[in-house]
Amino acid sequence: MISSYPATNLNSETGKLQGVIIHRPGLEIEQMTPDMLDKALFDDILNSRIANREYTQFENILKKYTSVFYIEQLLLQAFRDNENVNDNLNARKFLTSEIENKTKTKISATLKKESDENFIKHIIEGFDAWGVTPLYNLYFTRDWAVCFNGKAVPTAMASSVRFAEALLAETVFKFHPIFTQSEAFAYPWTDIPATHKRSVISWKNNQQKLEGGDFLVESENVFLIGQGSRTNDKGVLAFIDEKKKTSKNFYIITQELPLKIASFIHLDMVFTFLSDSECMVYEPLILKDEKYATRLIEVRNGKITSTLQHDIIAALHKIGKDYKPLLCGGTNERYQQREQWYSGCNFFALANGKVMGYERNEYTVSQLDKAGYRIVSADEILSGKQFLDMENSKEKAIITIESSELVRGGGGCRCMTMPFSRADC
Repeated sequence: MISSYPATNLNSETGKLQGVIIHRPGLEIEQMTPDMLDKALFDDILNSRIANREYTQFENILKKYTSVFYIEQLLLQAFRDNENVNDNLNARKFLTSEIENKTKTKISATLKKESDENFIKHIIEGFDAWGVTPLYNLYFTRDWAVCFNGKAVPTAMASSVRFAEALLAETVFKFHPIFTQSEAFAYPWTDIPATHKRSVISWKNNQQKLEGGDFLVESENVFLIGQGSRTNDKGVLAFIDEKKKTSKNFYIITQELPLKIASFIHLDMVFTFLSDSECMVYEPLILKDEKYATRLIEVRNGKITSTLQHDIIAALHKIGKDYKPLLCGGTNERYQQREQWYSGCNFFALANGKVMGYERNEYTVSQLDKAGYRIVSADEILSGKQFLDMENSKEKAIITIESSELVRGGGGCRCMTMPFSRADC
């Protein structure tokens, strides 16, 4: 029933999680070879058996505390339940036509005749005979959309190898009752003429880039956006235009990122929120390196002003938001570099002060321990040896996830989640 779905609502990074979209890595990552790494945007080839064991642990923690939805299941439901569709295209035809339009891939008549389940399987896992490229990065569900307030918006991906991922998101947002029931879907980063209210709209300007890993929601009207290899000025301006449709006054803090260092591809690789008063930072870049500008953008009654700030913490303080930074890798620069490389900043909050992260980053976990976070392994939670009270607003905890293989893809717990519903803090 539609009423059983959590409403699209996201006004923070740390409110109690109510709904999240994920994708278990599958055959698509087994098809990778070393010569594909650059094109596939991966750091290394994954051992799929070990990666899936680790993912099962991560997945079961999410299932214990929130409603979990899989992108392939949402697509299948969208294909089969079109009661709320206001145009003549069903979801499968929409996805097919948009893939062909945006990726210049001609999907064969054979694939079009496959069952819904097999069609989705081949779109995700690829099928060389039909020229369909595997979606290697799909388990990083964070990047292909952004959710904020009551909206869900597909992103403008920087690399063509990921275009199809945003199309999957667009299909789900446009056709699945989770999003259509509340009209949460917003067209992707474009001004829509009144005559095209429910028609198929492509991104207006292909130069716009904005990915979910660069987008953080501090509160209803305060946002952080990284600007580097995956998100640019035009992407920031496109978000401002979208937000202005519903709010006259809001803030955006932008942070420039290095363009050529693989582990700095998104803001959430160097900065994430842990609670309503603490954050995890990669100190050398976020607090010490003044080569990369931090800007506070204020939008007030439609007028945009921008001022340089010393760093993100200072910018937040400027607007009355005070956060204590905890240091990824601790205070030793060598460990800072090592653990940031292995997604040591990339935490995901299940609730305020209750986060998930990789256990391999021992010095980072130690920083959380010193800050009063109880360290508990995922196995201890899942076996019942440890209990985490999500209703206790004062308890702080870090759930550690095994991570010898998943991390090789170049992302952490935040990267592998697309939350669309949180309780307001």
